Amino acid sequence: MDKICKLKNGDQNIFNELYFEYHAQIYGYILNKTKSPYYAEEVVQIAFIKLWSMRKKLSDDVSLRIQIFRIAKTSLIDYIRVNDKKDKLLKSLDNKDVTKIIVQNSDHEIEYKEVHFKLEKVISSLPPIRKQVFVMSRFNEMTYREISDKLNIATKTVENHINIALKQIRAFFV
Repeated sequence: MDKICKLKNGDQNIFNELYFEYHAQIYGYILNKTKSPYYAEEVVQIAFIKLWSMRKKLSDDVSLRIQIFRIAKTSLIDYIRVNDKKDKLLKSLDNKDVTKIIVQNSDHEIEYKEVHFKLEKVISSLPPIRKQVFVMSRFNEMTYREISDKLNIATKTVENHINIALKQIRAFFV
């Protein structure tokens, strides 16, 4: 019985074998595309989760390697889309070329200075470490890795602080 049939039948040993066989290749492929070890690891995990959940839909006519890389490629595209949506608000606020930002709020416009003032207010209300992480990321343009090294905390902790800060900022502007 070939690997595709075994995988379709839920053979976890084949799945584990495929994981160890293709993990490094997919990681390298995603790393080459994104230049981000964090993205590469996340996408590899997502791709194998999708492989397992979609195993019954695998084609018998296409090589397993091609199907796994297709799943990885679409997982990367989905992952990038999701992460781009998370940062849209702050990207517009961080753009140094922007001289004026208009925010629609209950049928009237708030000028840039008011938005800037509110942003400073919400940032100052963040807990000290979250505020420090956010400022280092958004205003000092440091990477998550640089922040984690400087503050001696995990990269995932930096990401969590940024995500929570963004939620608090968005809530403040709604």
